[in-house]
Amino acid sequence: MTSGHDLSIYLNTFPLHKSGINKLSNMARKNFKQENKTAAPKKPEIPEYPFSKLQQRMMMGIVFVFAVILYANTFNHQYALDDKMAVFKNQFVMKGTDGISEIMKTDFFAGFFGKETNMVEGGRYRPLSLVTFAIEYEMYGLSPRRSHVINTLLYGFLCMMMFMALSKLLVRFPYKKWYLSLPFITTLLFVANPLHTEAVANIKGRDEIFSLGFSLLTTLMVFRYLEVKKPFYLILTFAAFFLAMLSKENAAAFVVIIPVALYLFKEYDLKKIIISLLPIIAAFAAYFLIREGIFEKSKDILTKPELMNDNFLEMSGPQKSATIFFTLGMYLKLLVFPHPLTYDYYPYHIPIMEWSNPWVLISFIAFAAIFVLSAYYLFSILFAYIKALFSNDKTKKPSGRGLASHQTILIFSLLIFVITLLPTSNLFFPIGAFMNERFVFTGLLGFCLIIAYAVIYKLPGIIKKPETHFSVSIVIFALLIGVWSYKTIDRNKAWKDNLTLFSTDIETCPNSAKGNSSLGGEYLDMAGKEGVDSLQRREYIQKALPYFYKAVEIHPTYIEPLIRIGKSYYDLDQNLDSLFHYFILVLAIDPANQDVHGNLQGYFAGFQDPDMKKITVPVTDIKKAAADIYYNLGVTFGKFKQDPKTAIKYFKKSLEYNNKDFQTHKFLGVVYGMAGEVQNSIDILKKAIEINPNDAQVYLNMSISYQNLGDIQNAQAYYAKAVSLNPSLNQQPK
Repeated sequence: MTSGHDLSIYLNTFPLHKSGINKLSNMARKNFKQENKTAAPKKPEIPEYPFSKLQQRMMMGIVFVFAVILYANTFNHQYALDDKMAVFKNQFVMKGTDGISEIMKTDFFAGFFGKETNMVEGGRYRPLSLVTFAIEYEMYGLSPRRSHVINTLLYGFLCMMMFMALSKLLVRFPYKKWYLSLPFITTLLFVANPLHTEAVANIKGRDEIFSLGFSLLTTLMVFRYLEVKKPFYLILTFAAFFLAMLSKENAAAFVVIIPVALYLFKEYDLKKIIISLLPIIAAFAAYFLIREGIFEKSKDILTKPELMNDNFLEMSGPQKSATIFFTLGMYLKLLVFPHPLTYDYYPYHIPIMEWSNPWVLISFIAFAAIFVLSAYYLFSILFAYIKALFSNDKTKKPSGRGLASHQTILIFSLLIFVITLLPTSNLFFPIGAFMNERFVFTGLLGFCLIIAYAVIYKLPGIIKKPETHFSVSIVIFALLIGVWSYKTIDRNKAWKDNLTLFSTDIETCPNSAKGNSSLGGEYLDMAGKEGVDSLQRREYIQKALPYFYKAVEIHPTYIEPLIRIGKSYYDLDQNLDSLFHYFILVLAIDPANQDVHGNLQGYFAGFQDPDMKKITVPVTDIKKAAADIYYNLGVTFGKFKQDPKTAIKYFKKSLEYNNKDFQTHKFLGVVYGMAGEVQNSIDILKKAIEINPNDAQVYLNMSISYQNLGDIQNAQAYYAKAVSLNPSLNQQPK
């Protein structure tokens, strides 16, 4: 008698039409029931994967526990990377539940950068994860351990839902051994894949977990409605998908993925399918209406182009397209060989690519084929729905079940990968990074499904003996899941905290401007922590500086490391020259830079008497800004610190930027006199008179300088001129 396992080989060997597949499927179900008496009974209208309830619960438990075990070593980790932006430096999250209203009304970045900051083109409306962080803060305060535990548990639940969804979808692919069933193996491969570490081990990655988790829940609710036809499940479908969209915009891919899945794997009446999809469309529309209202005002906020926000800024059109296709090829490479991994795919870890590079051409050919195939299958499915809509057939059941099974799996896997990757591919709009491992968080499902299907159902075409095929399959999956699990656990260690992550990944990305600046910044932050002695402080700053210099070497107009270099030198040796040199470089790039202006106010306020007003720095142009900075330093050291030599240095530097400024010449003449350099005082005051011949105080200062030289005639002449301009000056030269 032919077993269910043997029959599956025949099913996948010959392309069959719908009638042939139905006959063979019925035979497979009949034989399977005879071999496994504990299998749950199936109704023709509500197909279920042929597992007993005990087996289903056991597999779900294994999936959940496996996911938790893989990420258990993150429980003692601290905050890292974007956790600062999303949690402990987010002003709305730090208000606890009182901040939820602000979270719901603003951009994802607003709580960190400010409401009026348009950090990324188009904005990011992803409030759900921030709301949960606010609730956690209200309940527990800042507790990275709890947040890591919650992320891991959520990931476990997500993987359970994935198994449940695949069990609903893949009823046409039975296997007599539950532990080698397609849904179970696909889910285990997904759980173990190390490309997920960025989304799970980083607390901020909860938006990815929520997005896919609620999208899978949406899928399950659609299936449930189609099975039992109860309107209650339509309400749950709307709620689940609306939450998915509030988690992250990439959930929108399931507006396409769910109809594709129904076409390829199910046979339902078109009317019922349309009804089941209406809540998804309604939730999708509701989200974007809310989003549009929130970002309406921010459309007019312009952000100066910056390489860290638009990685293609310095590239020509051909270079941009070549680099994009190279990064797409990198995704394929990471799917097959997920090493090395990094959080940092910023300029120029991936260098500017040219079309002459053979890897660019290979990637282009591969993705051109992938995109063409995907478009063909997608439009074919759309046409099938339209055809069913206008068909005279009363049943109107659009179905792809007439396709050979290997085609069905291939199409579904391909479309999941492409549909979820395209929005973050940079092909249509810049996303602020070349690529990221989390961008294939959902697309990995397609890859894992292909691998599982190939080994379980296609390998028997090569290995004819069932016992051998069974053993080889076990070995392949054990090795693959084992190696991926080891890599996942090992990669988790890098996410312990910022210093560990940045110092680990700089070895992979030595040419990343962001990576170097981030590591330098972490050392600088450590130097400023309480309890650090002066020797340790100097060591940390000296460690930071080479990374800042490397970042500026890669990206010469990178503001963040330029500011930090200036601060580092001041913190090391109170070096004002270096501090303001780098601040001026920043103002040349961004005259209104708030970080520089805030620091200038602080430094100047520290130099002056408490009752003096703070010095402001005009930024009409960079030369005036630099001249004013050094002029203010000259006033500070000359008037308040009584240090004429230092004042002379800064007044002279001010004149390098604006040699026509009257006030600078005037005060430079005064401090030359204070320093005893009388002739220099006279020379510079003469230039001041040339610029403004009507200032009485300058003539009085000239009179004093000539008097100090013993030239009474000139002293009296200049004094007389001063009195003629300002009769209230009654001081007599000695």
